[in-house]
Amino acid sequence: MQLSKAIFALYKDPNVGVVENLQQINKSFIYPSPAHDYINASSYFGCQYMIYDLLGICVQSGAIDSENINVGNLPTGFYTIQFFKVGEQKIIEKLMKE
Repeated sequence: MQLSKAIFALYKDPNVGVVENLQQINKSFIYPSPAHDYINASSYFGCQYMIYDLLGICVQSGAIDSENINVGNLPTGFYTIQFFKVGEQKIIEKLMKE
């Protein structure tokens, strides 16, 4: 599974032969946000995850072995989630918990 979520679009001007535009498109692969009890993270099945609060403290971690991550015990607020596999790129997503 490729963990990269950035898609790059390169446009080459046929008249000058140089790259004209480089665009990065970011898309979140977790939902819903805001979340209540669970978030769907099926795109990251088999990965490890760590959830951080705004102070950078890890408040929850584990392995994704199903489609959902239980976030019901987290207080209302904003978080970042880091997804990773050994030897692969880390992905960071944003999450709002209601």
